[in-house]
Amino acid sequence: MSKHPITIDHLFELQLVSDPQISPDGKTIAFVLTTPDLAGNQYGAHIWLVPSNGAAPARQFTFGDSKDRAPRWSPDGKWLAFASDRDKEKKDQLYVIALAGGEAHRLTDDALRPSAPVWSPDGTQIAYTAKVITQESRAANNVRAESDVKAYTRLNYKSNDEGFWDYAWRHIFIAPVAGGKARQLTRGDYNHGAPAWSPDSRTLVFAANRTAHADAQNRNDLWAVPTKGGALQCLARRKGPAVAPTFSPDGKWLAFVGHESEYAHVTEAGVYVMPARGGQARKLTTGFDRSYGGALAGDLRTPDHAPAAPAWSKDGKTIYFLATDSGNCNLYSVPVNGGAVKPITRGEQHILGFSFARAVNRFAFAIGDALRPNDVFVGGVNGALKRVTRVNDAMLADMQLAKPERFAAPNGDGGWVEGWVMKPVNWKAGRKYPAVLEIHGGPHSAYGATFFHEFQVLCAHGYAVVFCNPRGSAGYGQEFAHCVGKDWGGKDYRDVMAAFDFALEKYPWIDPKRCGVGGGSYGGFMTSWIVTHTDRFRAAVSMRALNNWYSFYGTSDIGHFFASDWYVGGEPWNNAEEYLAHSPIAHVANCTTPTLILHSEKDFRCPIEQGEQFYIALKKLGVPTEFVRFPDETHELSRSGKPKHRRERLERIVAWFAQYLK
Repeated sequence: MSKHPITIDHLFELQLVSDPQISPDGKTIAFVLTTPDLAGNQYGAHIWLVPSNGAAPARQFTFGDSKDRAPRWSPDGKWLAFASDRDKEKKDQLYVIALAGGEAHRLTDDALRPSAPVWSPDGTQIAYTAKVITQESRAANNVRAESDVKAYTRLNYKSNDEGFWDYAWRHIFIAPVAGGKARQLTRGDYNHGAPAWSPDSRTLVFAANRTAHADAQNRNDLWAVPTKGGALQCLARRKGPAVAPTFSPDGKWLAFVGHESEYAHVTEAGVYVMPARGGQARKLTTGFDRSYGGALAGDLRTPDHAPAAPAWSKDGKTIYFLATDSGNCNLYSVPVNGGAVKPITRGEQHILGFSFARAVNRFAFAIGDALRPNDVFVGGVNGALKRVTRVNDAMLADMQLAKPERFAAPNGDGGWVEGWVMKPVNWKAGRKYPAVLEIHGGPHSAYGATFFHEFQVLCAHGYAVVFCNPRGSAGYGQEFAHCVGKDWGGKDYRDVMAAFDFALEKYPWIDPKRCGVGGGSYGGFMTSWIVTHTDRFRAAVSMRALNNWYSFYGTSDIGHFFASDWYVGGEPWNNAEEYLAHSPIAHVANCTTPTLILHSEKDFRCPIEQGEQFYIALKKLGVPTEFVRFPDETHELSRSGKPKHRRERLERIVAWFAQYLK
């Protein structure tokens, strides 16, 4: 039977594996399987179980009309705690269910947006964070009873993830597993996160910036609190962020992830250790010049996507962590007493998450690559991997997919740009094909070995897809990452164009007269920048773009520090010339390229006014353009937006390129 090309609607047949959690004895892996529901315009998510030896297929463990997430094993491996919205009146709450089966019982009754549950080592309690709204926080913002008017005195009063601030602060709670009221361990107008238990279950360590100027600072300190309640102790004052603390097996040391903000928020994070009672932190990954965690961009991401915390070995001598290197994400190890970072896994793949059964030296991973969305794998400290699920194999077996071909292009400044080309489906020698240059967001993100449905759809419609990692991308070292500071539209633009020129030369079957360009977020900025600086592309799609640094500063949820701390420098009222010089809107009079503008109405990262400005300018200039607004969507539309909106987004992209590139 002949294979067929992928379609837009195949996006809603792909099931997404995330958050693999291996049991303490290493025999069973719990994971979340997210399933799109196009007809219902929503997503379902349930917990599944699979034997780590692959002896039996995965089986569904939780059921119902709900989104279940964040499964976490009890220390004895007999229970799973998880978060779920199964009680529609209570909304998202924490639950516990026996591995033997039966009904889940609700652990919390009134937790507001609870985090993932964290079991105490003695198995009697679960820590979590939840938001707390106080009369004091509402009064401080002059919020009046019986009024729908919102008033704010906070600097960070909105977030792309949660919308407008609800006057709530995130605090640490402990709930008894046997039942009873949860206890709040932290107080004050501060946010607290990442609780970690000491091995004796007597202490929780967490990350927080408990200062009056927390909203204006990119840093966290590490704190400890007795689990019975009591005064907080600051363990480490940091110049930058400190996240994901975790205790050594003997309880004497803490590992965490962070940096010292040498290059503001584009500083590469590393793994640190420090005495658990407080003291000087020591960076273990000093000589490892790569990006912590999985930084690869893709359009198949679940809402629970988050970097995995580092894991300690059984003997406490080694720490394991994920890192991105040149378009791949793998597991690495570093000795606690000093020494070189070494890869545990290798290859062209994207590890989206992992967990570690320390007692048996066994890992569970969620791993994907350019031709396969992620599945569950099992591995040991020797790096050998075994795949134990094949979630999308049946659907993909009859699919004709395009495989990326890597190239390295000279950038003209003595360096290289890594890029890839995907051939159109049914490619034949001797023919010329149109191409689309795709540009990732960030810019501190990266393209690489991950399945990208949008790229496959374009290839199925007869286009080559060219993509690359220009300067500013993750996975190539600190200098590569931060050198675009105060230079957006400079070195990065030259890199993108150098990679594209190289692809045209290396692959002469690409028709240089039928090329388009597109990208989202930073990629939207670069798309807008390209069409205002060259007319070589016949069509463009600028998505959720940053088009005006000056207005972005005050309208984006991150604008006030994203612009001033590194990418432009200074405040716009003191540096207006630079803010405008690096803004595509200031150069829009040069644009002649037909440009489709896609934007979400609830995008607080790159607010929709960014798209509005560019659209009105193009209309006034007589440039062919169309402005498409997606209601009730955020900056995450392409990755986790409503299925029907994601479908229409892709349909409009394909239609725009078909109009101008055929």
